[in-house]
Amino acid sequence: MTNNPTSQKFIHDIEIHQDHFLNQEKMAEKPRKIYPYKLCKIRDYDKSLDKVWHVEYYIWDINEKKIHRRRVTLNQKRAKDRYAYAKEVIEEIDPLLKAGGTYNKFATADTPTTLSEKLNINKINCFSTLKEATRNYLAFHKTILSPRTLQSYTSDVKRLTNFLDKNHLEKISLERFTDVQAMRFLDDLIYVNKISNRSRNNTKGTISTIFNFYKKRKVITQNPFEGIEKLPHLSTRHAAYTKNQIADFKKECIYRGEHQLLLFVQFIYFAFLRPRYELRLLKIEDIKEKTLRVPAENAKNNATEHVMIPAALEKIIQEAKLRDYPESYYVFGDDGLPGPIALGKEHFYNKHKAILKRINLDGLKFDTYSWKHSGAIALFQATQNIELLRQQCRHSDLATTQKYLRDLGLFIDYDQINKFPEF
Repeated sequence: MTNNPTSQKFIHDIEIHQDHFLNQEKMAEKPRKIYPYKLCKIRDYDKSLDKVWHVEYYIWDINEKKIHRRRVTLNQKRAKDRYAYAKEVIEEIDPLLKAGGTYNKFATADTPTTLSEKLNINKINCFSTLKEATRNYLAFHKTILSPRTLQSYTSDVKRLTNFLDKNHLEKISLERFTDVQAMRFLDDLIYVNKISNRSRNNTKGTISTIFNFYKKRKVITQNPFEGIEKLPHLSTRHAAYTKNQIADFKKECIYRGEHQLLLFVQFIYFAFLRPRYELRLLKIEDIKEKTLRVPAENAKNNATEHVMIPAALEKIIQEAKLRDYPESYYVFGDDGLPGPIALGKEHFYNKHKAILKRINLDGLKFDTYSWKHSGAIALFQATQNIELLRQQCRHSDLATTQKYLRDLGLFIDYDQINKFPEF
């Protein structure tokens, strides 16, 4: 039996594999075959909130012809919220298991989870209400978007829905929503909702993406958000640490016995991994000979990626003997060692904050993400190789990396041209 990592599903943040979960057969055409399964159980690990809880169930893999263990992560801050969320998960999954649902890892990622959702997205036309169109867009993309993106999109759609309700536009069709109304909506966000320019721009981007989705499907001919410009905003990028601050942090970690925390930030510094999802959920099997593998279900852009292991990080990996642990273990587990259960989202955040306070850096623009910027600065200053930095940052193009460098206050050393040898 295998324990497959999961990513979140549907309206709630139910975690489920991006490559699709249940393959429901048409009930009316023939009797359904009931495959082996085990109903959901809550694994709360003695009610410890320092650990990630799960709803665990077993489902038949239609391709491998065997039963698989699956998990839905419960990581809310309060126990009662985890139990409430678990109840929702169980109420959704158990009936599907009883109905003969199967797991199909080869299902295409752009296909909705159920037959009814397939039909719903195709029912949308230019006369459908805007509220119905946005609701169906989210349902259609629930297994395609990353958990954080889906959560963000859902929040942005709610802002639009509130605007429509407040202005008696509940019944307005997808086609009849104009650029004037789009501008009113965005102005409303700034002057009524009092959100930042950055949040307004992000919301505009989300709703514009939804309109473009229907435009490409020939449902509508115009995107009312297309010509609306972004508002200027101040960068909220986290500060990078200086060499002295890095030395102070390392010294304090060693003094306090926080060796696992130090290892955690060293991985961020060298590999530029995102702390909460990519690094916290990194497994021993993801540490390859020359690279670190970032699985699609944890990566920001929903695609499996690799980053290089610098010699300095390789030395740290070997000293910690990480490759000696079972491949299924998380790199960062209980008792400061790799283990079968990932630590909670707030674990390293809280420990990191405590160390920052000890060295008088709390309350400033420093957090775990700052280690990525510190590493990027160190790598670029040492190599002046923008393509190498792009690859390690996993940027899609050089323009993104160039902007990132400018935001960090880094510039290419054009004096290097003077090293051109004489003719």
